[in-house]
Amino acid sequence: MVHLSRHSTYLAYMTSSYTPSTKAPEYGSVEYYSEQFSDVLADVGDDDGAKTSVLAGLLDALTSWINYHDAAACRYEDFAIELNAIVKELVND
Repeated sequence: MVHLSRHSTYLAYMTSSYTPSTKAPEYGSVEYYSEQFSDVLADVGDDDGAKTSVLAGLLDALTSWINYHDAAACRYEDFAIELNAIVKELVND
């Protein structure tokens, strides 16, 4: 559990059942994402300018994923159009 004080600028680590180990945590688990965020937070803690870069990087990654999925949706639509044309030909034969 993490406690955020309204009167401080830091997070106080209270309790956790997770302790880092040499074994990689299972993909998708809380521990996995904790390690991922820890890498980013380490950068933010070491460099005042990193905060802006982290936020800009997050926005860039989000935009990239949106563009990827938009392009994929267009490819699915094209495939559906082609597939419908093939099915209509088969039905009409």
